[in-house]
Amino acid sequence: MAHQPELKIGEVILSGKYQVLEFLGEGNVSQVYRVHHLDLDADRAVRVVSQSMLGPDSGQWAECYNLFQLEAQLAAQVEDENVLRVYDFQQAEDRLYLVMEFAGGGSLARRLQDGPLPVEQAVSIARDAAAGLKALHKQRVVHCHVTPSSILLDAWGQAKIADLGGAQSPWNSGYRTTEDRSAQSFLPYQSPEQAQGVAYLTPSSDVYSLGCVLFEMLTGQRWSNARAAEQTPRDLRPELSPQLEAVLARMLREERGRKPGDASDARKRYPTMGDVLAALPASLPLTTTPSPRKQGTQAAQPARKGARVLPLVVLIALIGVAGLFWYGTGGESLDQMPAWEEVLKNAATMPITGELVAKIVNEFDFNEDRIVARKKAIGKTTTAAKQYKPILVVIDKVLALKKANMTVKRLTTAMEKIREMVSSLK
Repeated sequence: MAHQPELKIGEVILSGKYQVLEFLGEGNVSQVYRVHHLDLDADRAVRVVSQSMLGPDSGQWAECYNLFQLEAQLAAQVEDENVLRVYDFQQAEDRLYLVMEFAGGGSLARRLQDGPLPVEQAVSIARDAAAGLKALHKQRVVHCHVTPSSILLDAWGQAKIADLGGAQSPWNSGYRTTEDRSAQSFLPYQSPEQAQGVAYLTPSSDVYSLGCVLFEMLTGQRWSNARAAEQTPRDLRPELSPQLEAVLARMLREERGRKPGDASDARKRYPTMGDVLAALPASLPLTTTPSPRKQGTQAAQPARKGARVLPLVVLIALIGVAGLFWYGTGGESLDQMPAWEEVLKNAATMPITGELVAKIVNEFDFNEDRIVARKKAIGKTTTAAKQYKPILVVIDKVLALKKANMTVKRLTTAMEKIREMVSSLK
């Protein structure tokens, strides 16, 4: 650790609102902690910078203040499930605090330390990131520093764009390199126009950076190194489909797309994230061989880790096994639960009590817009009428409860059982 911990575990900060639970990591001049909002009974993350960490350089303090303030302002302008929420920005004595959404899955950079991801998971993360960046671009904000470190994952594997402090926006004069994105660490992900020092970047620059991240997720190698060695994605991972490789190649084109018509010009990079999302539909073949999941092999397990339907599977499993354990102290062991595939198969006919579903909804703080979006996505799949029909049944019940504003008391023991079950399903 470069600096001594600024906050102590158990310490209460920011006028008694938050209790420090865990040290998560640090950048060059800031530290990040998991904290608990005592009034709302919810976990958050807080980034901290202090005068003692920076030393006597008052100019650096002013720069950090501006970056924190800008990140808070930009996050307030964009409300999207794939952009990390920022709840508050405060200066208290000699410290700056940025209170953010807690992403329980950690950073993509940390996940990539274990090597390339399953193809389905990599593409799912890329889609999420593209959706978040599209929301930023809609507000005339270009991230400018998309790397695995600036993509965080929630407990379900859903990606969220973070670190907006160095973004180009209508509220600043141009993009900047922040303390967590030194020039050296960002070089492998910067677009050609950034390398050339172009003063004003377009959304296509973020497309290139995201392409570098997707390449790394799929191959375990950085695009800059593979390009120098003249290696293609399928050279490094032969099972990738030609269609997916073609999309990746378009994201990594040297010549950027400048106008809408360039989206159909294969010689140029996609101009917008909307073009990227259109090129990565759910129906796009991702591999040249049948999915291990369809073959029923154990190899399918890693792909489930980042699957979009995971929270719904957990929801169904908890509902379906309501008779096996009760929410409170004691209850049956989780080892006695039936396999989630069997629960999924029978979920439509299992008893679903309003109180039990309401508890689960309350525990996970399901967002109604997110639930509706997932329902639409599932409805478009070819297997919706069969495998996902039980999920749709449960979603409808969840939505009905949300609209009725049904709430129940939070139960600590229930959360522990849910966490254990999520872990057992990965």
